[in-house]
Amino acid sequence: ERTSAEVARRSDALKTALIDSVSHDLRTPLATIRAAAGSMLDESVSWTEGDHREAFQAIDSEAERMGRLVRNLLDLSKIEGGALKPELEPCDVDDVVAQVVRRARANPSRRMVVELPDPLPPVLVDELYLGQVLANLVENAIRYGGDTIRVTGRERDGLVEVSVEDDGPGVAESALPHLFEKFYQAGAPGEAQRRGMGIGLTVVEGLTRAMHGEVEACRSE
Repeated sequence: ERTSAEVARRSDALKTALIDSVSHDLRTPLATIRAAAGSMLDESVSWTEGDHREAFQAIDSEAERMGRLVRNLLDLSKIEGGALKPELEPCDVDDVVAQVVRRARANPSRRMVVELPDPLPPVLVDELYLGQVLANLVENAIRYGGDTIRVTGRERDGLVEVSVEDDGPGVAESALPHLFEKFYQAGAPGEAQRRGMGIGLTVVEGLTRAMHGEVEACRSE
């Protein structure tokens, strides 16, 4: 009975933490969208074409962020329920990377660098899943990394390897084995943990393995 009670208590704590994190992550983009839309509806404000474009970009970027949050939650439930059914087809990695980077460049505070050899061979993946994996990795780098984010690719031993890295301080060596665990959060060395849901990288690992791929977190040399 004590064991059952402890399991129930921990389950309730996890549910509370998840709901709290989801609420926080939804409030931020919603506030940005409402602020941008409200300002555009204010007839007393004079808008230039550049102002309109900036506001539309902010709305689009935050709506994409909310969509990714919802997709992560849905994908996580599928991963845990064993319901993932990827549709594996030949796919051009360059095209998927280009789509993800184009979205990421809407954030002017980060510099995106892409280094892909021409050409990379097609890979057998689910294009939607691959896009979600790369988007999660880039989003994670934007939120917690440095000023420059680098996406690189290469072919090695008949496999295609894509890396996402940034020039930030990274995480402690002891945190690396836990980064793909559900709800795990790791700040930079010496920093307190930063708020987040802690499921983005869990989804990355689940989707990658569903496509018969491998994923690894490491510190750059």
